[in-house]
Amino acid sequence: MKATSVHNVIPRPDGPCDDRIEAFPEDQLFALIDASGPAYGGYHRPIGVEPGVKAMIEAWREVTGDPTAAMHKALAHANSAMIEAGGNWNGDAQRIIETGEGELVHPTASITVVALNEETWAVGHVGSNAAWLVREGYAERIATPHTLMQQMIDEGRRSELEPWQSQVVTRLVGFGIALNPDVNTMTAAPGDVVVLCSKGLWQGLPEHLLEAPIRKGLRGEPLVAALLEHGDPNQDRTVLIIEGR
Repeated sequence: MKATSVHNVIPRPDGPCDDRIEAFPEDQLFALIDASGPAYGGYHRPIGVEPGVKAMIEAWREVTGDPTAAMHKALAHANSAMIEAGGNWNGDAQRIIETGEGELVHPTASITVVALNEETWAVGHVGSNAAWLVREGYAERIATPHTLMQQMIDEGRRSELEPWQSQVVTRLVGFGIALNPDVNTMTAAPGDVVVLCSKGLWQGLPEHLLEAPIRKGLRGEPLVAALLEHGDPNQDRTVLIIEGR
């Protein structure tokens, strides 16, 4: 099988965009990166995304035949590279602030990576994004946001949270040595559609709205456009579609 991808990013209307897509078609590897910080709010600009991505793809290429091990290594190396880049905090942060590229500067980001390794989907995930595998019209969550709200749901706890508290990110690439990514693999099938969304989109995209256009046969750019009709227009909205054929 081969994977093809299409994506789009709709920036928030009143500030710079901190979402990005990285694609390596020759490696069948694709990533959605959101410059999430330890606290929520503002326009994030992380230090070290470029060296983090470079380290990630180099590490992925070093491991063959074991997509789970490759994904763990790729994310671990991205994490180390971003932590190392954070050591140049003062100089890089000052440049970013002076050029108006962002208000909150830090060496952390949410990264969700999907790769098609022969007949296997490999998924690596840390942070505030979300992802689904849609097969035969039905969506299965394959990456759950690492937020305070989701953590409390998983633990069966009920609590009143302020809106900003509910979206506090509990795991980030570049935040510390103990990365603890979610990594899983699944058998790929022709016709699979993998959907990755940043937090500005997935919060307004329940599964029935995700499944409906796919069941109607929408693919590629039309599917991206249909999904981007949802979400929060006051946040960056990013969707990455990966199709297995």
